[in-house]
Amino acid sequence: MNQKILNILTIILTVILSGLQMLPNESTNVVLQWIRVYIYWIAGISAAIVIALHIIDLYRGRERHIKEWLVTFLKHILDEHLAGEIYQTRISILRVERGYKVFFKSLFYFVFSNFCNNFKNATWRNSLKDIAIHVMSDYLTVYVRYSYPKSKQSHAYFRLSDNADRNQFNGIANKCIEEGVPQFVHTVDISGIDVTQPFEKLTNNEKCKVRKYMKNSYFAPSFYGSLRLMRRISNNLYAVPIALSDQSIWGVVIIDNVSDKKCDFEKDLAPFMSSYMKIINFSLSSLKKR
Repeated sequence: MNQKILNILTIILTVILSGLQMLPNESTNVVLQWIRVYIYWIAGISAAIVIALHIIDLYRGRERHIKEWLVTFLKHILDEHLAGEIYQTRISILRVERGYKVFFKSLFYFVFSNFCNNFKNATWRNSLKDIAIHVMSDYLTVYVRYSYPKSKQSHAYFRLSDNADRNQFNGIANKCIEEGVPQFVHTVDISGIDVTQPFEKLTNNEKCKVRKYMKNSYFAPSFYGSLRLMRRISNNLYAVPIALSDQSIWGVVIIDNVSDKKCDFEKDLAPFMSSYMKIINFSLSSLKKR
């Protein structure tokens, strides 16, 4: 919870508790009479809310500090080894989440948060398509990210394929999670192609490029819709699995950018990545897996 909101709510509820002590013993006002009758209930509920908010913040605040630390650490990796803003590179930590959680998050963002935009731009159909409807599946979502230039908060998600055992993946991150080993890809740049439109409406040249991109980046044909959710479609991709102390896969680190030049992140980070992953794994080890 935002610290400012918590402080404001605490002040309001504290004022309510203080005000209850100042009520007159006798009053002709109907509202004051009702408050006097239920004064102990109101005081108890107000106190319980204050305590509950602080307990929630105690739990959420710890995770917030972990996220802040991870963003700082990701910035260090970019600045120290990946030429910072020269490469226009971003580094992200994606986590595995249950489908029902992603469903509610996507419903809130694509429908309610974009309510006015959907009316203004007549984008209701696309917004409804973007809702994560597979509530029984697992998804990869962005946990933290640092990038040059600074990007908006990402609401992209990638459903983990049910056919991964048949090499039908939903992108390089899905393959990395499934096989538990780092993956590197350099492929064709399709950032100039409008992948928000149906595949059938692309030109033949665009179709060829998209097919090549999806094949090289381990997107099965059935996951073309995943491209629509990506604000930036990178063609240099390096994925490293995040394994916790019990050897379970928590998520994946993704380093990516868009460039005609091959950026071999795997080679550039080879002397350091093992140590960096130990730090990331340790930082995340105290969090629940999903």
